Amino acid sequence: AELLYYDSSSTELFTVRSRASLDGTEIADGPGNRGAYGAQVRADDGTLYVAYRDASDTSLRIAWRVVGERWRSEEISNAANVGEHVSMVMGPAGMLHIAYYDLSNDDALYVTGLPGAWSPSDVVYASGNSGQYTSIVIGPGGQPAIAFYRSSDTAVYLSQRQPAGTWTTSLVDELQSVGQYTQ
Repeated sequence: AELLYYDSSSTELFTVRSRASLDGTEIADGPGNRGAYGAQVRADDGTLYVAYRDASDTSLRIAWRVVGERWRSEEISNAANVGEHVSMVMGPAGMLHIAYYDLSNDDALYVTGLPGAWSPSDVVYASGNSGQYTSIVIGPGGQPAIAFYRSSDTAVYLSQRQPAGTWTTSLVDELQSVGQYTQ
């Protein structure tokens, strides 16, 4: 198992390999203010993927480590002020699916791919003040579903991608400030 954390004093992204005790601390990406809002998944071949916000240039990045090799990283999206509230899963075909928040436009965004081959970011819900605290799953048909918080009405919503590529969004709950910290 791996523990992922952001050290705000050094502003770096760390992973810790866990066995009987926490050992093997590594810097997954740095230096720079990188690593906030991180999410991680491990592929069947053991490759560890970590998506996160780079606050230095306000982008969405990914770092990955193939077993026995060093960490590598790249930018997924360099649109201004993105990458908070990251959620990531690996789909059945081995593709990464990432939901995240666009601070400039207050929207929920989605991207899929692997290092070196990312789809363009897709706006999931564009009503403003939407997209914080994302949580993503892949449904039985292979399409992503993303839960997120909408701060303008303090409610939780669910957007589901249809096979044609459009998103349908529905209100899940709006009772007294719900929807933060979804899982």
